Amino acid sequence: MTARNWVDPLAGDGKDRSHVLSLPYWTLFVRIAQIVLALVLLILTAFSASKLGSNAAGFGLTWFTFILTVIYFVYLGVSLAKFPIYYHPLAHLPFEILINIFWLSSWAVLASEAASADDIEDYIGSYYYSYLPSSYKSALNALKASAALGAIEWVLFSITLAFLVIAFINSTKSTTANGGLEGGAEPKATELNTYGGDPQPSGYPAQQQQAYTDPNATPAGYAPQHADPYASSAPPAQAYDQQPINGAAPAQHPPA
Repeated sequence: MTARNWVDPLAGDGKDRSHVLSLPYWTLFVRIAQIVLALVLLILTAFSASKLGSNAAGFGLTWFTFILTVIYFVYLGVSLAKFPIYYHPLAHLPFEILINIFWLSSWAVLASEAASADDIEDYIGSYYYSYLPSSYKSALNALKASAALGAIEWVLFSITLAFLVIAFINSTKSTTANGGLEGGAEPKATELNTYGGDPQPSGYPAQQQQAYTDPNATPAGYAPQHADPYASSAPPAQAYDQQPINGAAPAQHPPA
């Protein structure tokens, strides 16, 4: 039994999705987790920026990556559900790689800024840190949580990217094995394959094919006549008397 494809629930509308890269069905739930986690990261970073200021590079990069992720999921949803003709693997795979790179960069910058926040706490000491406003401490905790969740988000996109690369390689191998024909279609039989020889001129009915046969061929039902290999090729004997060898006149016969 073959594993279910993630576009199987959309196959009931009769639209052709044979060119869509085949991913396991469970990756659909990974996609849902990706978009939910991206929304949580947007909320956490927005809260941190409201208390700590939006000058940190990690905030702006995370917001840009979130917008890019939303555009990516809108493209996938619309192209797969409504307009499969606009889907192409060469657009899907590079877009997935781009999203993966941006989430890697986002959580790395957030982790760096969260580490700086820990340095501040170590610098002022836990005693003075306890006197900081609770909103400020909540913003720092949200920043640390954003760094941790950003790493999980990158791992989730790495999983889908790995399966997408495998699906793309398998699709390329399948197309190459089928001679470059879409969907593994069989090549149409040519006249050369049909008749086993030179193609017959088009426009002639099957009854007139005898006109192209060899006129010297032996008719069906007759055994071929083989020539006698010992037969002499000399001309037939002439009805005249043998001439003498010594050159004398031929013998005269008396009249009857």
